[in-house]
Amino acid sequence: MNMNVENIIREIIKTLHGASGHPLLEDVLKLQVDCRVRPRPTALEFGECLKQLQAKGFVMSRPNEMEESNPYWHLDEKGEVFAAKNLRL
Repeated sequence: MNMNVENIIREIIKTLHGASGHPLLEDVLKLQVDCRVRPRPTALEFGECLKQLQAKGFVMSRPNEMEESNPYWHLDEKGEVFAAKNLRL
């Protein structure tokens, strides 16, 4: 895993943890990560990081009834525990 991927994953977790359990739309989450990671991640990199986190059980998505291509994302219990233990927030 390269350094930028690690930074993207860390910022996804930090951003979702900072939302205090409220789900964030994917485009809002991407904008927040873009503000914090340099160089800015491409949409493909961002999507791959979300898939990795979802496969590991750290994040969950929920469909957006208004716009199917823009789901809601939030940390599940495993992600919250990981954020609390491992990230300086």
